Amino acid sequence: MKKVSIKIVRIEGKCSKHKAGDRWIMENGTLYDPDGNGFCIYALNAIMPILPLKETEIAEKDHWIYKY
Repeated sequence: MKKVSIKIVRIEGKCSKHKAGDRWIMENGTLYDPDGNGFCIYALNAIMPILPLKETEIAEKDHWIYKY
């Protein structure tokens, strides 16, 4: 599996936990934060559908989720 970098680009609405520019790494199904910060479960819920796809070798142009 590939190492996936996750970065918050923008926040729509209110968020007291994260800010634009916060980063995490997902490797072998585990989410890491180099600074020891937690990850909001609501933010995690928003990205969960795409994380397993990003970890695999599926080409983005060939997968249905990238077409929407």
